[in-house]
Amino acid sequence: MRNRQWAATWLSPLALSNTSLALATIIGGFGSLFLVPGPEGDGHVSWQWALAVLLSQAIFALILVIVRRSLHQPGPVAVFLALIVGGAIRGIVIEVGAESLDAGNFVATEIVARALNSAVISVIGVALIGATLAWRADFRAQYRLLRDRAILLGTAAHEGDAVEPSVLEAWTTIKHDLDMTLKEAGSHLQTGASPQDLEAAAELLTNTIDLDLRPVARAMWLETVPEEDPIRPSRLLVDTVSRWRLPLTAILGFYLVVVGLGSLIRSGFIDGGAYTLRYLIVTGVILWASTSMARAFPRRAPLIAIVTLLLLPPVILLCDHWIGSELLGLPADPSGQIVVALQTPITTVFIAMAIEAVRERSAVLAALQARIDSEVALLQQQEGRSRRDAQRLSLFVHHSVQSELSAIAMKASEAASTSDLVTMDEARHEARERLEQLESLDAYSPPWVQAVQGRERIEMVVHAWMGLLEIEVELPEESACRTDQWQLATRVVEEALANSARHSGATRVEISGRCEAEALVIRVLDDGTHSPIKSSPGLGSWWLDRVAPGEWSLEHVTEGAQLTVRIK
Repeated sequence: MRNRQWAATWLSPLALSNTSLALATIIGGFGSLFLVPGPEGDGHVSWQWALAVLLSQAIFALILVIVRRSLHQPGPVAVFLALIVGGAIRGIVIEVGAESLDAGNFVATEIVARALNSAVISVIGVALIGATLAWRADFRAQYRLLRDRAILLGTAAHEGDAVEPSVLEAWTTIKHDLDMTLKEAGSHLQTGASPQDLEAAAELLTNTIDLDLRPVARAMWLETVPEEDPIRPSRLLVDTVSRWRLPLTAILGFYLVVVGLGSLIRSGFIDGGAYTLRYLIVTGVILWASTSMARAFPRRAPLIAIVTLLLLPPVILLCDHWIGSELLGLPADPSGQIVVALQTPITTVFIAMAIEAVRERSAVLAALQARIDSEVALLQQQEGRSRRDAQRLSLFVHHSVQSELSAIAMKASEAASTSDLVTMDEARHEARERLEQLESLDAYSPPWVQAVQGRERIEMVVHAWMGLLEIEVELPEESACRTDQWQLATRVVEEALANSARHSGATRVEISGRCEAEALVIRVLDDGTHSPIKSSPGLGSWWLDRVAPGEWSLEHVTEGAQLTVRIK
């Protein structure tokens, strides 16, 4: 079983993905161009040799693409054979290209040796890339699963009247800012208000929604859930440089294999071995010294890291010249030495980031699991009030306050466009009355606790949008469903009507409901045009995913758009 898991990880289909092929092509082409013995000459890379290397990489990638498309989901054996065959053909093309440019005879043993060497390197390199991609995909899947579970547990607590003081303080701040806006809007709705006054009030309320309420509600919600992508390359890079605790064993072990293999192939056993040993000693001493200094002076670790990365290439090249050429009399290899020197700081950082990512992955998953355990304990003891109340406040602001202001603003704007004094006066009176209702909300008590619920609340929401939308309502008796189901149904109707009026251009809405199998099914159908759900959904979509996971849908039908939510 373990052998199968090992093979599935290291020889996964991701090894043949576009990302893997792109990285393998870049790394393999770069390595072949400088680290594989090319045609004899003046030491410079000719365009013919570069063309031969490019052709070999193209053939290698083409073979892997053909295997991927032919088998769709190739298994470990197919991936292994594809890498062996593709790598061998790649090596043959490289060797034939080198011999052709040298105008020499083709030696069968050299061609076979090059094919075997290329096949082994291809399997190791591409399998390593595929394993990295598989590890990344596996981590994301695990993290998202635990993240969704943590969010679900965080929103599954029982309702209660007690509110966490910090959340109540946030609502007090929101209410004070909202009161200022409502008073300013009310000043435009005095008796004899002009069309410009109505339009100004509508614009003020719309700006409050878009610039204040929506961002605040979204920010409060995001504070209660784990972040979407906890391990980002940019943050890993900053953390690696800031701490500068290099995994010397892993780094030097990697260089021993890669640089050692390239040096032996390029310069032979004696010269290549001497160069590898010299390179490992110089690089190891520099990295050990800088890591020790970073431990001794942690506040200056970033500066030590930057200086080390800048000094590595010139120091390696100087040691190659002084120790290799001058002292030991080893032949110079400018192309190979420059490439190795330049890649050393980059590779060092990448290896350190990879090791840090592995550590951080374990820490992130452990922290998320600990959060889940904590949420379970909080649910059992009813101590999760702060997070739950923050979510309820964000949803109240998003659904109730935002929906109400949207209706007021749109009605005022529509009345202003008619220039009819009677229509404008009616809109002004209605707007002032509803603004006063919002002003009457107590800034020092949770507004959702005493809110009117059930069918009565849905009727109030429908009335608020009458005039802007033609609304038909057909709902079951209130006693047919539970109180918490009606509460969620009210939020659904508020969200749907606001979206229909503000975003889809609808003029007619049908709201219906039915009770079935202990569930309340709410259907909202409008004649507007809704945009498809974005990859980064809004708070409404997030909320529906949490309260009705897999039980809601937004469909385009002949009449327009239809939102269906099954509330259990």
